[in-house]
Amino acid sequence: MIKAHSPRSFQTGEVAATDYGPVDFHGVPPDRLPPPGLCRVWLEGVPPDRQPPPMKCRDAHAAQRRSGGRVLFMPASDL
Repeated sequence: MIKAHSPRSFQTGEVAATDYGPVDFHGVPPDRLPPPGLCRVWLEGVPPDRQPPPMKCRDAHAAQRRSGGRVLFMPASDL
């Protein structure tokens, strides 16, 4: 869900918050979580060092549709 409250938000696409739903980091080593503001596709049964790299969330969702797995999202702290 994306929340936009001002006319400028609708013009520029700038938003105050993005909600990617519940967070499930079960089985993911802490050092493999994506950096704040990015996402990562996590493939079950694939070793941590062979997982796809962190990327923009739009790209991660497209990759997840192709390869399966789940998308990990780490909220940014700059809002």
